[in-house]
Amino acid sequence: MGAIEELREHQGTVADKCREMGELLGLSEPVSELVLQAALHDSSYAHNLLATRRNAAFLQYLLANPPAVPKQQEVEAKTSLQLVKKASEAMWKWAKTGFSTVDEAVLQKRYNTCMQCPNLQDQTEQIVYKVFSGTKQAEEKICSLCGCVVANKVRLPTEACPDRHPHLPGVNRWEEPIEQRG
Repeated sequence: MGAIEELREHQGTVADKCREMGELLGLSEPVSELVLQAALHDSSYAHNLLATRRNAAFLQYLLANPPAVPKQQEVEAKTSLQLVKKASEAMWKWAKTGFSTVDEAVLQKRYNTCMQCPNLQDQTEQIVYKVFSGTKQAEEKICSLCGCVVANKVRLPTEACPDRHPHLPGVNRWEEPIEQRG
């Protein structure tokens, strides 16, 4: 397994990974999160970083100019009909569990993760959000990837985050396994 693959598999924090990558490149400081993300996403960039670690000028250029990491999905606006269909399916799955909810620790972890997520946005003016959300300010946030009301979605054991974790393979942003659909 190569050095970048080992770094990808490492289970530490992002700061730990940045520090380790800095050490791997012979730097006295950690690399930036942008450099880490680019290296984990783009194997050519990672290769060039490793190949130039003894050429300070070129290495500094690469560190200062990491390639952009594209978002996994570009979000398009969901129609009210799509949102109602999705909400109905979620309600049906939830009803089959006897309307159970996740425990408080899971709820807080999911909610806190969503509140820090780059996919979080304010609700649109669509009527479906008036029906499916509450009155608290925090409940007015939605996930731009799936269109769900965050405060509702995080409570349901039958729901999952639609986005892959940016640093941990095989799990979503909630650090729960990604469902394999066949």
